[in-house]
Amino acid sequence: PDIALWELAQTVQGWGRVQVVERLAETENEEVKHWLLREGFKNTIMYQYVACTCAVTGGLLQELDCESPDDELLDAACELLAALAAGGPADDMDDYKDGPEATDKLLHHLTSRASKLEHFCAVAQLRLFLQADEKTKPRPDEELGWSPELCRSLESRCDEILYRSWWPEQVRAALEISANVDELDEVQEQQFLLAARAAKVLRLPTFRHHWRRLRKKPMVGTRWYLAIDNMGPNDVDKMVSFAERRLALDKIATGPAEVLGLGQQYRDHTYLDLILQKLIDYPGKGWELVVTALRSPVVRNRVQAVRVLNQWHREKKCWRDYVRQAVTIAAKGEPDKELRKKMEDLLQEPAASL
Repeated sequence: PDIALWELAQTVQGWGRVQVVERLAETENEEVKHWLLREGFKNTIMYQYVACTCAVTGGLLQELDCESPDDELLDAACELLAALAAGGPADDMDDYKDGPEATDKLLHHLTSRASKLEHFCAVAQLRLFLQADEKTKPRPDEELGWSPELCRSLESRCDEILYRSWWPEQVRAALEISANVDELDEVQEQQFLLAARAAKVLRLPTFRHHWRRLRKKPMVGTRWYLAIDNMGPNDVDKMVSFAERRLALDKIATGPAEVLGLGQQYRDHTYLDLILQKLIDYPGKGWELVVTALRSPVVRNRVQAVRVLNQWHREKKCWRDYVRQAVTIAAKGEPDKELRKKMEDLLQEPAASL
């Protein structure tokens, strides 16, 4: 049945492709293996669901063990190993026994051939996987072959690739696509998003690009996220003003409830949540948004509003009278006992830490 399954896999996306690819995990057909390695993992949902299956069944390590892999294989290897390094809901780098050797071989090839933003982003993801943090992130498991010496060596090679002089200009050129084209096609959109990821690694400012795109299509969720995530101190007032105009604040502030806020009807609640997460770092900015969140039926909005107010209060920023009044009213009507206690603590001196 492998050929029938393969033909079916090429016609479906989403969970359909995940289900069919999983059923091809034991295939011995070389043509199917070739397709799994280069195309099978590509999907409209996370590549992580089948990345390990495709790498193992397709023989990624064996294919990389050559003098010069073809461009299609090199690109696929970048995407597969980046997905495995990112981790997620299925088998990842900790489950891929060939991970250390395959990463070593990929970086060997990229040392002389890295030229695309796809290559840059893959190497950046691998470096993030290899890096250790003394407090929260140990190095990859040594028992799986990730020796400290190998990790340091691979990390150094990642740095050598990532900090080549031509990347910033290539990233800026890709970001400017959004300024020169009214509507990006699928390929251009992908290049823009890759450039945005690369810019973050290179610490290049990108807010103006995301701001321009958000104003063109203000109801696209990823544009809200990218604009908010990349705003700096000089951009906060602009972003807050935009949110106050574009979000239906009166429809959000309908009173507290215990709603999870999932689905399109809670789109504005989600955007409000995104900006509240950033306002923690900007005391006194966006009072109206915070007060609106206190009256939202979506629990996470109210939780985030309390976190913001707690942070501002602990920094001894003066509250406006109507905010204290809003917290008082919110505490009386809050259905969640734990959150109500935090609201009550906010009205005390000193403010409780959340």
